[in-house]
Amino acid sequence: MSDTYFYKAFGLIIASELEVPEFINADRNNAVDVTIRLGLVPKTLDGGKRKGVCFETAPGKFLFFLEEVGRFLAVDGKRIIYEAADGANEDDLRVFLLGSVIGALLQQRGLFPIHASAVEHNGAAIAFMGPSGIGKSTTAAAFLQKGYRMLTDDVCAIQLVDGKPFVVPGYPQGKLWLDSMASLEMEPELYRPIRNKVTKRAVPMRERFCDELRPLKRIYQLMVAHEDVYLKEAVAIADAFLPLRRNSYRGQFLEGLAVAGEHFLTIATIANQVPLVRLKRNKDSGIDLTALVEAIEEDLAG
Repeated sequence: MSDTYFYKAFGLIIASELEVPEFINADRNNAVDVTIRLGLVPKTLDGGKRKGVCFETAPGKFLFFLEEVGRFLAVDGKRIIYEAADGANEDDLRVFLLGSVIGALLQQRGLFPIHASAVEHNGAAIAFMGPSGIGKSTTAAAFLQKGYRMLTDDVCAIQLVDGKPFVVPGYPQGKLWLDSMASLEMEPELYRPIRNKVTKRAVPMRERFCDELRPLKRIYQLMVAHEDVYLKEAVAIADAFLPLRRNSYRGQFLEGLAVAGEHFLTIATIANQVPLVRLKRNKDSGIDLTALVEAIEEDLAG
């Protein structure tokens, strides 16, 4: 099995025929949870329940397709088969493997991924949740510069352990746009683009990565509004369910995968146990990282 790589990510041991340097290397003697193999992937699913622009779902199966990249099939949370398009390179494949495909696989395994980045704080996890471009990765990177440790970027998998929500560590890499790197006083030329013709950079964070489950202490929902300063707004338990549901990672996959009911119960558990705090900033101003970090640290100390 010289062409098989062994990795650890999201608490899983993964045997992969596709090299994924973003993951942590694992001992090949460990029991394997997930395999990633090159093979033929169907163009459609038998018994498909939900179709989107580039995906199709059925109970236990997730199909992802993009003409210039290729096709992926995730099965029962245990297997991923990939088929590359002509001209696609491994950077192209990994971008979508590490996003939608892994997100669907985690859903198949009963985890609840939200669109968030998370860092470790005093032995617990704090998550920064919100839509693409709102500043999740930038906020997490600012905390890492202050000595915190990274748990995950963009895909935040939550697992219930004895009925308590824990964040599962992802893999030690963040992704930052050029303007975010400027805010963080980082030099973009030191980092590679995540794929060809995309200006977002891959930022390795192995030196500041936490590879252990951490109880989820707080979720910060990053939002834009009309305020001139950061405004903290605690969300009542009864009102926390909807934003968590709306920020489910690739929530459109859930019904077709036949896991929506289980995930709704998980959302309710998180809403009842983990404080959700909205952090609003002026929609016309950039991220003031100093003010944002101070607002979060003040809230955590309160």
